[in-house]
Amino acid sequence: MNWYWKEEQKKSINNFLEKINNGTCEEEGYIGCVRTGELCFDLIVREHDPENYKLDADLYVSGVDSKYGISPTGKQYDFFSDVGFSLNVENFADMDYMKFIETIQDKLTMEIKNHKTSYGTTGKMYNILKKAEKDLIEW
Repeated sequence: MNWYWKEEQKKSINNFLEKINNGTCEEEGYIGCVRTGELCFDLIVREHDPENYKLDADLYVSGVDSKYGISPTGKQYDFFSDVGFSLNVENFADMDYMKFIETIQDKLTMEIKNHKTSYGTTGKMYNILKKAEKDLIEW
């Protein structure tokens, strides 16, 4: 799998890592996304329990006719809720940007390979491993 990170989100990821190390990661929000093939994982900090913040990786898959969403480039996509992760933000303490990227890519690669297939919101099964191994498309 070839992973693609947008350069302009490096600042928000570094801000997230700095807040963890300062003990001030107390707000929810989108910090970036990573893509491979037809897959896109949004990385979002959420408060799961009071004062228990986690980094969630939410999977969206292009080329799925579900009416869930249409990208700015006109490609349809769907949300796949059973692939991704939810990790305590403390797991990323003392990481720099490159270690964070490596950790996320390793975790997501494992998730994709462990699931291989998944259902979107329509209930139809898709081979997400094949979709991840396709050439990167911007959507």
